[in-house]
Amino acid sequence: DKYVVRGRESGTGICSSLNLPDTEEYDIEKELYICKKHSKKVKTNPRKYKRIRSDATFDFFTDDCEEYRLNLRIVKIKLSETTTEVLFTNLSKEEFSADDLKRLYHMRWGIETAFDQLKYALGAASVHSKNSELIIQELYGKLIMFNFCKTIVGGIAVKQQEYWKYEYKLNIKMAMCICREFWCSQTLAAPEVEKMLLNYLVPIRDNRTFPRDTVKKSAIAFNSRIA
Repeated sequence: DKYVVRGRESGTGICSSLNLPDTEEYDIEKELYICKKHSKKVKTNPRKYKRIRSDATFDFFTDDCEEYRLNLRIVKIKLSETTTEVLFTNLSKEEFSADDLKRLYHMRWGIETAFDQLKYALGAASVHSKNSELIIQELYGKLIMFNFCKTIVGGIAVKQQEYWKYEYKLNIKMAMCICREFWCSQTLAAPEVEKMLLNYLVPIRDNRTFPRDTVKKSAIAFNSRIA
């Protein structure tokens, strides 16, 4: 399978142990070995061997081989004058240039935004159940609600006004709260829902960036979770 994933540059992420070039951009290849043993060979070659927990599941180990060779292409790209991103991929340079990977990474933004809305606006980051089958059931329920909300939001056009400084769109977090109320209500009608949604607008301001929050998140108390 082909992939393009982001690598964390700061802190104790994988990038910190790979001896990567200290340049604004690069496109290099690395050979790593995934293993579970904490042998002398592994200890003395931390940039070549990456050890995982002994109880971790890793499907690529066999009875004859307890090391898995991983060939990585590591590409650092500039997203703006002040922002860079490190990407890990197994796509070859002949197939995809660094600019191609930059475009592919940008295409993932819609997926990232959807996951953010699903996790926080609809509360998929926290579940009530402990049983794995019931957890899956909850997640499917939230996915159905997510698709329901996006279908309604996608069908409502925001009429732009000439005196507005920015173009405006629906506030997706408030929209999901309203759509969820509409789903459960026996009295709300569709015209009322549309009117309620249009009361919550946010400006469209492209090309804004924010630093990533690297602080570890603690568990959410049950009574504070989104139902």
